[in-house]
Amino acid sequence: FRLPDGPASDGFESMYGAALDQTLRGAGDEAFRALKDLKAKDPRAIAASNGAAYPGSPLGKRMQQIAQLIKADLGLRVAVTDCGGWDTHVAQGSTKGQLSARLQDFGGSLGAFLTDLSDRMDQICLVTLTEFGRTARENGNRGTDHGHGSAAFVAGGRVKGGHVLNAWKGL
Repeated sequence: FRLPDGPASDGFESMYGAALDQTLRGAGDEAFRALKDLKAKDPRAIAASNGAAYPGSPLGKRMQQIAQLIKADLGLRVAVTDCGGWDTHVAQGSTKGQLSARLQDFGGSLGAFLTDLSDRMDQICLVTLTEFGRTARENGNRGTDHGHGSAAFVAGGRVKGGHVLNAWKGL
């Protein structure tokens, strides 16, 4: 992502500044202030802390960018990212395979984020969730099919963890 600079940026800024609609003008002013703050603090230059090593995957990179934005103290309140590739039906594997690789990346990315921001976790709440479940029974292709159930994980210094917050209904 390249922060805008020069005549094009100035042109957009003056276009929003001349907007008759107050809401549009305010949103434009806020966006350009945020871009100037980003450019001044350059979060991309903020290194990982506490020995955190993010995976080189797209999710690892996005989690590192979110951590950089938090550490830049720009007032970030909410950040959202996603990671796809979970709809596996074949060759999921327990230690090697599609699902195993996704889980390793997911765990490594979250672990690096939590390590990187360990000194700030009392102010951060990390929530992970998925919108679909899997069956527990393996199909004929060494995978699983769509099923019911899901999981959400919550981490942070103020989270009172160690609980399963739902009744186990069995398989």
